[in-house]
Amino acid sequence: MSIDSENTKSRLFLVCPNGFMEVPVREKFGDNSYFFTAMAVFFEWDEASQHNLMEFVQRRNISEIYFVGNLDNPLYVKFIDNPVIPLRVPWERQLALGYTDLKTEIEGLAGAKMKNKMLLADYLERQMSFLKALPVLGSYLLKEDIKINAVVYDPADHSFQSATKVSFQGKLLSGICYN
Repeated sequence: MSIDSENTKSRLFLVCPNGFMEVPVREKFGDNSYFFTAMAVFFEWDEASQHNLMEFVQRRNISEIYFVGNLDNPLYVKFIDNPVIPLRVPWERQLALGYTDLKTEIEGLAGAKMKNKMLLADYLERQMSFLKALPVLGSYLLKEDIKINAVVYDPADHSFQSATKVSFQGKLLSGICYN
């Protein structure tokens, strides 16, 4: 199914407040959009938070959850510019871990934009996997067949691209650059 054709569904977007994603998300996905924010889209899911979000999903009849990262968010961009910055908070450590894992893949890529896209996509996919594995909330979302996705927003062309597609493109490009 097309994302555009399903604007009547209620969706929950997990976003970073520094990304300023409310307007682009509402333009793309419609007014049935709800937002849950955490710095760098890094959520600390204690049991109370899981139950609260589960109740919200039930009340608002949420059918899909999206992790959304803005490609221009300075919290992400700084890792490409300087990946050895001090790692003070959990989201910085998680992002740095992704950078370390991807370093060999992204070194051959021509531009900082594609490197940043790959890093952000990998980070969002990690957050998505973590959410799915949660004992309370993850189990509930699976049981209720609530879709969980991750998308990267590029403000240059106002596009949303699935994190999986970004990762695939990056791996394909890095293979071309090395050959």
